[in-house]
Amino acid sequence: MQRSTTTYLVVLAAVAMAALIAFQAKWLRHSQSLMEKQFEAQVSEALTLTVDQFATTSQCQKSFSNQCVAVTATNCGKILDTLIKTELFASTLSKCLSDQDIDLPYVAKVQAVPARYNSEDTGLPPYSCSLDPMSKTGSHFVNLEFAGARKHILQQMGTMTGASLGILTFICLLFFYASYLLLRQQRMSELNREFFNHMAHEFRTPLTNIKLASRLLERKAVTAGNSQRHLQIIQYEAGQLTQHVEQVLYLARLEKNDYLLRKESFELTQTIREVIASMQLQVAQHAAQISFTPSHVSTQFDGDELHLSNALRNLIDNALKYACDTPVVAITLRELPQQIELTVSDNGPGLTDAQKRGMFEPFRRFNQEQACASSKGFGLGLAYVKRIVDLHEGQIHVHSQPGQGTRIELILPKP
Repeated sequence: MQRSTTTYLVVLAAVAMAALIAFQAKWLRHSQSLMEKQFEAQVSEALTLTVDQFATTSQCQKSFSNQCVAVTATNCGKILDTLIKTELFASTLSKCLSDQDIDLPYVAKVQAVPARYNSEDTGLPPYSCSLDPMSKTGSHFVNLEFAGARKHILQQMGTMTGASLGILTFICLLFFYASYLLLRQQRMSELNREFFNHMAHEFRTPLTNIKLASRLLERKAVTAGNSQRHLQIIQYEAGQLTQHVEQVLYLARLEKNDYLLRKESFELTQTIREVIASMQLQVAQHAAQISFTPSHVSTQFDGDELHLSNALRNLIDNALKYACDTPVVAITLRELPQQIELTVSDNGPGLTDAQKRGMFEPFRRFNQEQACASSKGFGLGLAYVKRIVDLHEGQIHVHSQPGQGTRIELILPKP
């Protein structure tokens, strides 16, 4: 129910955001249309004023008899075309345009008025004006063609458009970030519920085994051999509980940056051998084959031995849990001039690309059907490994394909 509600809220917010963007785009187009009409009105006003002023000049009066009244339309067009190309007409028009804050290159052309045009007609092309009273025949008009009219209008709208786009971009980014956080919080909430449910089950199983083994030890009929077996069960299950608790506590402190590595020089080859030896009980239970191949007899490293040991233990534990046949785990250690490379390979079912992308996220567990045996854990092991490697300023490389096993490389830089 909560997931559906969150999804609906995000969808509704997205629809509202789309509506806001559409409204803003429409408003900008309307503003551009108004600016274009204003620009056209300014040009028409400048043209009208220029024609009125030029009609009274001596140059115009000399070109036409009876105050610029043409004898024929053809002669009128030629004379008018000559007049508008004079320096006096150009300077007068430029001044009138400048008074309207228009400083754009233009080309002036004289054209014949359409046959059905009358003095009240508004069908002339944009940036046009009748040449009356220069020509009282009313047969021609002057038209200006601007090379950068659209650019000029957009520049006039620059501040308004920039502010609108900036605000819209900010709102969109804020919306997407808030939606991401909301969905992420919802996902984390689901993972937390799943984690606590799984934790209760994981704690109950070893506790039940410990309780059962303890009761058997209390019976007088228990033989010495059986007692040893029961003690091993208690020790193993207690170790599992301790490991689970430590993973939860360590990862919580690491996520809060409330932990500093206790770095010291230690012999890494020997530490890896000790980790493998401490896991012999798990190895025996899975009838696994585990091998370790170091490139050097001794490899000194400055780091946190405890957490690096736990990280390696988690990688081996995963290799054992997810193996389908007899688990085969190969561990190699290479000492290079600038770094140390620790590799753990297995013969498990392998990983898809989607699984590799999310395998180091907390509480991320693979589907149970991928493991041929029952896989236990909280999904914290690999997240813990990633945090430890990051704290050592190292890198993790994962090489895996479905059905071809998995190879995890830990690259640790030397100090």
